[in-house]
Amino acid sequence: MNKHVTAIILAAGSSTRMNLNVTKQKILIGSESVLHRAVRVFNECADIDSIIVVARADEQDFAKRETSEFQKVTEITVGGKTRAESASLGFGLVSSDIEFVAVHDAARCFVTSEMISAVIRDAEVYGAATASCKSVDTVKRINSDGAVESTIPRDEIRCVQTPQVFRADLYKKALSGVDLSDLSITDDNILLERIGVFPHCTDTGSNNIKITTQNDVALANFLIFGGTNV
Repeated sequence: MNKHVTAIILAAGSSTRMNLNVTKQKILIGSESVLHRAVRVFNECADIDSIIVVARADEQDFAKRETSEFQKVTEITVGGKTRAESASLGFGLVSSDIEFVAVHDAARCFVTSEMISAVIRDAEVYGAATASCKSVDTVKRINSDGAVESTIPRDEIRCVQTPQVFRADLYKKALSGVDLSDLSITDDNILLERIGVFPHCTDTGSNNIKITTQNDVALANFLIFGGTNV
């Protein structure tokens, strides 16, 4: 059965934590830009029908160049000032016959087709699902002074990634009435949680790293050139 899945690739961030004169979506990982690598994988995934790329206003030409070879890319649009606004702008271009949307950070350019399909399969069952991995660290809850208050059991913790896949009708409801300037909305699961929908955590492992700092760039290139190619 055709699931009608549109991917919304978010590549409109300011990359302030990168501390470079270039945004992270332009950084080369191996021979590919971060944006090209992420979109390529979604284009190759059999479960994805179309792709919408949300990019910065000053990087529209870059986004068009980097994605011109991918036939599933149907729209490239300008992002907003926050993640929520960018996601909403992308969702506004989703066709009315689409059943599921897969929201993904371009910075997670080590995503694989298998990861994407696994999250989609769980979203079909639960209505909402997110890529995630188990925590290998011991996580503490602290007070306002930075003192430990308690230890959170690791089996109750998941490190959430993207893609995050939702039934389109649920995502539309979740976006309705949201303050798109709210910086506390750091992922799209939060939107679903606010309407009482709690996404299923799909275990996609720890290789789905996010390019956020220069250390991440070094790690990514090591994985390609010097370590295990994921």
